[in-house]
Amino acid sequence: MTSAGNANVNSMAAKNENNQNDSAGMVAALAPTIAENYLGDPKVVEWLLRNYSNQCIQRRSQMRDDRMGSAQLDVDDAKKVADILLGKNENFKPIESWNKSGVIDRWLVDEFHPPKEMMGSPESVVECVIVTFLMHMYDLLVAIEDLPDDDAQMSVDALVQQFTWLLMGSPEWNKSE
Repeated sequence: MTSAGNANVNSMAAKNENNQNDSAGMVAALAPTIAENYLGDPKVVEWLLRNYSNQCIQRRSQMRDDRMGSAQLDVDDAKKVADILLGKNENFKPIESWNKSGVIDRWLVDEFHPPKEMMGSPESVVECVIVTFLMHMYDLLVAIEDLPDDDAQMSVDALVQQFTWLLMGSPEWNKSE
């Protein structure tokens, strides 16, 4: 960079010290929206759901003789996803005002109405929604078994999108297009 270029950068930095127009501040404010594994990105939440359901489906097919063991592992994995969505996993950047106890779980209680026995803790509420998603996925896979691949994929995508929007707090989560 030339000295004239350095002068421009230095001039901008000096100006920012006296001004609230801090472009570095704006970049810092936007950083979570472009960070990898940011829970404010629908693609990340969708990936969590798809990955969870794929693992459970594969495990179920490999453990046909041990349905109870498979189901327990499904629940154990749902707990891990719930911890991520509650902002407890450092590998995932949470939405500070959303992915925490007392916020996402209250939304899920109000919107999704989990069974009363699952409303003891924020973790159990989010876990219940994740397991419910999986139960819907298992039911859907049976229902779409004879559909053409494109139609079957559209059905799976619709279910994943519905639960993605629910877990992200979209008021439109249960509206069909």
